[in-house]
Amino acid sequence: IFCLNLNLNSCLFILKRSDASKSVLTQQPAVSYLANSARIKIELAEDIIVDSYQWEIATGNNEFTFLEENEIYAGTTNSELKIDFSTTGDDEQRYRCRLITADGASTYSALSNPVKRSANITKVIKPIAAYAFTVYPNPATDKLYIENDGTKVFKSFTIYTADGKVKLEGNLHNNTIDISTINAGVYLLFLKDEKQQIYYKKIVK
Repeated sequence: IFCLNLNLNSCLFILKRSDASKSVLTQQPAVSYLANSARIKIELAEDIIVDSYQWEIATGNNEFTFLEENEIYAGTTNSELKIDFSTTGDDEQRYRCRLITADGASTYSALSNPVKRSANITKVIKPIAAYAFTVYPNPATDKLYIENDGTKVFKSFTIYTADGKVKLEGNLHNNTIDISTINAGVYLLFLKDEKQQIYYKKIVK
């Protein structure tokens, strides 16, 4: 893009027009989650040969910013982008990938679905939610009490924040958990039984 004898606004106008003229792939990048991270991947037909990739983040008003390798993003010039949630507060961001094909043409993927820091942690850990147990009081201030029908013996617990970070964990004694040391908020409580099966509930302090 050339901006000879043009002011900055003209340059930006040309950039937007040029960006809009690029062809867009209808395929949406696939988003998957791991503990404290997400992966966004482009999968193309075998007859499409790509020379280079460049991931971008949507910044609003149909504008995008190139991503650079740092402690948050890895693989910014590969077919798969990796996002580390432990070092970013951003949530529900959307991404696309710019592809340069072998013939020199530039094209873009469709926008990804919003990438959530919560990462659907229940999908990552894969708990068994069908078994019913009661947590009370909920909301709680200092202690949580676990009540079930006696067919399960819970051995340990882990409390996660909404973005998938471990807030509190330990062995379960007398079906009671001391939560006096954690801040007020919404959490996910995971319980593990003697067979290493995992069950969960949302709790509020």
